[in-house]
Amino acid sequence: MNLHFESKKPLSHALSNDWVKYFVRAFVVAVIALVGAVMTSTGVKVAAITFASVGTLAVWLIAALMIAYKATPPETETHGVLVPADKPMPPNPCDGFAPTNAFFIFLGNSASFTTRFPHTVIRIGNDNILTVDKKGD
Repeated sequence: MNLHFESKKPLSHALSNDWVKYFVRAFVVAVIALVGAVMTSTGVKVAAITFASVGTLAVWLIAALMIAYKATPPETETHGVLVPADKPMPPNPCDGFAPTNAFFIFLGNSASFTTRFPHTVIRIGNDNILTVDKKGD
């Protein structure tokens, strides 16, 4: 898969965290302090150490939040994990047409199936409204 696409969601999620916002602001202040110290040639070591420390902490925090987000996406009203049930297949219009390894989607009295993931169930224009993906078996 495309690395840029794969890291976009965890990165945007990490950057929406308040701690990360504060660290980014502190990093900007440290950059300004470093530039000011270099221009006045006083306190260059202190400014450089502050810049390096805040920058390193910000990078580690963003990396940790990206790893945590990638491992367990947050459950929301519109996003979550479906756990398969152990109930018999209800009667549906796909009986006899679907392969044995098919994933069924029931919406009211309508049914569809797929064997490829991720699968968009509902799309309006270019917006995917309902998409399902498979995690493991």
